[in-house]
Amino acid sequence: MMQKRKISRLRNGWLFHRGDLCGFEKPGLNDSDWENVLVPHDWAIKGPFGKGFDASLSTVINDNHRETLEQHGRIGGLPLVGVGLYRMKFKLSKTETEGACRLEFDGVMSHSKVYVNGKLAGGRPYGYSSFCLDISKLVKPGVNLLAVRAENPPDSARWYPGAGIFRNVRLVSTAKIRVAWNGVWVRSKFLEDGKVELDISCEIEGGETEVFCSVYAPGGKRSGNAIAKNGVARLTLDNPPLWSPWKPDLHTALVELKDGSKILDSVEIRFGIRSLVMDKDKGLFINGAAFRMNGVCMHHDLGPLGAAFSVPAAKRQLLLLKSIGTNSLRTSHNPPDPQLLDLCDEMGILVLDEAFDCWEMGKTKGDYHLHFDEWHERDLREMIRRDRNHPCVIMWSIGNEILEQGEKNGWKLAAHLRDIVHDTDPDRPVTAGLSFGDAALDNGMAAEIDVPGWNYKPHRYDEYHARLPHMPQYASETSSTVSSRGIYLFPAVEGEVKADPSLQASSYDLQYPSWATTPDKEFSFQDKCPWIMGEFVWTGFDYLGEPCPYDATWPAHSSYFGIFDLGGLPKDRAYLYRSRWLKTEPTLHLLPHWNWPGREGKITPVHCYTSFDTVELFLNGKSLGVRSKNGAHRLVWNEVKYEPGELRAVALGKDGKELAVAFRRTSGPAVKLGLSADRTKIKNDGEDLAFITAEILDANGNIVPTASHRILFTVEGPGEIAGLTSGDPTSLETFDQNPLYAFSGQAVAIVRSREGETGRIKLRAEASGLLSSEIGIRVQ
Repeated sequence: MMQKRKISRLRNGWLFHRGDLCGFEKPGLNDSDWENVLVPHDWAIKGPFGKGFDASLSTVINDNHRETLEQHGRIGGLPLVGVGLYRMKFKLSKTETEGACRLEFDGVMSHSKVYVNGKLAGGRPYGYSSFCLDISKLVKPGVNLLAVRAENPPDSARWYPGAGIFRNVRLVSTAKIRVAWNGVWVRSKFLEDGKVELDISCEIEGGETEVFCSVYAPGGKRSGNAIAKNGVARLTLDNPPLWSPWKPDLHTALVELKDGSKILDSVEIRFGIRSLVMDKDKGLFINGAAFRMNGVCMHHDLGPLGAAFSVPAAKRQLLLLKSIGTNSLRTSHNPPDPQLLDLCDEMGILVLDEAFDCWEMGKTKGDYHLHFDEWHERDLREMIRRDRNHPCVIMWSIGNEILEQGEKNGWKLAAHLRDIVHDTDPDRPVTAGLSFGDAALDNGMAAEIDVPGWNYKPHRYDEYHARLPHMPQYASETSSTVSSRGIYLFPAVEGEVKADPSLQASSYDLQYPSWATTPDKEFSFQDKCPWIMGEFVWTGFDYLGEPCPYDATWPAHSSYFGIFDLGGLPKDRAYLYRSRWLKTEPTLHLLPHWNWPGREGKITPVHCYTSFDTVELFLNGKSLGVRSKNGAHRLVWNEVKYEPGELRAVALGKDGKELAVAFRRTSGPAVKLGLSADRTKIKNDGEDLAFITAEILDANGNIVPTASHRILFTVEGPGEIAGLTSGDPTSLETFDQNPLYAFSGQAVAIVRSREGETGRIKLRAEASGLLSSEIGIRVQ
């Protein structure tokens, strides 16, 4: 009997041990005291937080600014350094072992070594790389043992990388003649009269046989088929639906290996058909339509869930980003989980797929530069082979702020990497995030890259365009404004951020590190430069580690850069970007909050983020004046003197008619809790999530923005609490600590379904002196 392709996701049945053990991979080891875990798994996210975890002296380099600091929160203040061991048993039939077997890892952080039945099968030092291991000669019928060792060396990361098997693992059994891992590639070519030619190539392992390809349109109807010749099947489609951010239509290619009428192996691949033009003067065009990238940079952690990838958590992040008009994503500074690209394909989000944060010159003592020479070509090629069928991916980035920018011969390594990319995928351009702009231009590196990306150089866009007039360009990393949700510091002055005793950053969105600027300035320079194809803001969400400007000040341990905080709650800045990026809905947002006891009579500036041109501001019914944008990106009333009551912003049309109204009210004392959920129905797969926001409210339902009550969350029914956070970048409460203190009147609880169970989850929130609140989540 021939083995048909069988794909088993290895999620359950894993045992985990923290620390190294000699012989851990041996079948006879007693692992009865090991911890039961599910994969994906991040061993460090439970904490505790600690000042001494990977504390180091680090030279921070940003745009030629070098500073040596003793850093404690750089990697999130979590216990990720060291070794973690995993074991699990899986069964194979005799038929499966007579065919071919392989293990597919989407990522193991880091320096993985994989053993099957006590024998080394392989591994990968780079934790972000997906890899595949042929274990056909190591398995046997019946029970087999899989063992994985992961190790994070000290001083090997610049932010929180996570720890362990943090992405999916699959066991794939096939016939001996099979489609290779990532062996199918669909390319499209636009012909005349709306026709599109498809070339579907298939790499075969284990022998030669006939390859039959069928293509199915987005609705599921077969639209064409062909038999491969010389490894490529060619067919033509008439006016096929195109993929775009506004209509992300996806086709499916079914590739079958046949021996006569017998199907030996089959693979389904989703793909999209779309055209991209990057014009040196006019910017980006998708399917002929002008398009501006409203993008964000994203590290890979999911806040309180850590680095263990979660589809529902990532989808929530993308939905939040889309709600403010985000349409593009940069996977800074490493290959993403492939499921993130699946989501971006489905949701119409462009992706800049990034490979490396360093090349031969490292940024920390133990980072990827130690392995670059041996592994860079394989890591880069396999990332591209894995991701090149995704229509969302529009460029391959070979690096971020690479130190070779400043080296005389740095261009040679850039050219080498560019050639690897072009050889693996000739259809997409190569880019990199360049921070040493002058150096990269002078040594020729920028000219070796198809599309230069500029990090924090809005004031130089004109110059760079003049020096590279033949090349499309964009802003690969922008702004880096810092803020803490709901925190406002006085005076509200624009400029380089200064440390505050609170270890917080002001949400007036006027302060930034030495290399950065405000969103407003970035917008203004982009408006003057139509050749800049768009921007990628640093960052979409707060992330663990890099707590600038408090890199050397404990207990700060997560970033302040995010448009959304660690729990996904919007900061004021979200509305600034929404006012510019989201064209389908109006925006009218006031800041700061209006609870300032002790500031009576003192200057308390009021800002308005709005898509309207003209707004009138009232305080307790008295007009404080009308402001119009006239090229500005926010409206400001700098001379407002605080008095409790009500701020009211009225958006006005050209005829003076009221178009919209927004309020900020001084709240009363905290009286009760309120709960709201992003979803009221979730699946019973043991992985689906609901994110519940808890708010501390006064008697009239207003958030009390200064409240920090300790909230206890309890769950009844077929679910459990997967994580908790207040979004406070200085909080040392672990993400499973319950109760926890609210921050700026809010906190987030994440509820996960239990596998196989249905019914109603009831989440209850309680705090001393407040009326409790309940919310229900249906599990089905």
